[in-house]
Amino acid sequence: MKIHNNCSYLSGELSDTSMTSYPEEEVTVPRATVNKMLREMLPHTRVSAGARRLVLACARKFVRVVAAESNSMCRHLERKIITADHVIQGLESLGLGTYVPEMRSTLAEYNALALQRRQASHRLEHLGIPEEELLRQQQELFTQARMAEAHLAQHEWSHIQHEAECSENQVCGTFQEQMLK
Repeated sequence: MKIHNNCSYLSGELSDTSMTSYPEEEVTVPRATVNKMLREMLPHTRVSAGARRLVLACARKFVRVVAAESNSMCRHLERKIITADHVIQGLESLGLGTYVPEMRSTLAEYNALALQRRQASHRLEHLGIPEEELLRQQQELFTQARMAEAHLAQHEWSHIQHEAECSENQVCGTFQEQMLK
């Protein structure tokens, strides 16, 4: 029996007091993700529903064990946030060090992709137009929109007044016609 803080591993079972507040159904790996991984890894193999459920349960258990071990590493270093390094240390501690080079490679790919996404999201910065000029252009657009709205409101008011005059003239004309009779 290997005991780390409040986590114990008994014959492959994980018992973590910090996770007992969540029902097992809520803490899970997305079924669609596991199915996609199985299709990609085993493109010419049919996998039964029972086998899929077993892989899903194993994935959930694996994530819990690695998370608990990573948490243990984090607490051992008196940190409050689990980092990728804590996860890698946790994998090594669990005897899964052979997967660490692949994990580091995957992490580097993820970080590169995340950097590209962040850079793409800052496209206004790459326009070459100073922020002051962008703000001036924005204010000019707001002013144009307000003027267009005021013009439309004036046009609608004139139309309403014209209709009122026409209906008044029509009523007055009908009254004058009745007076003449």
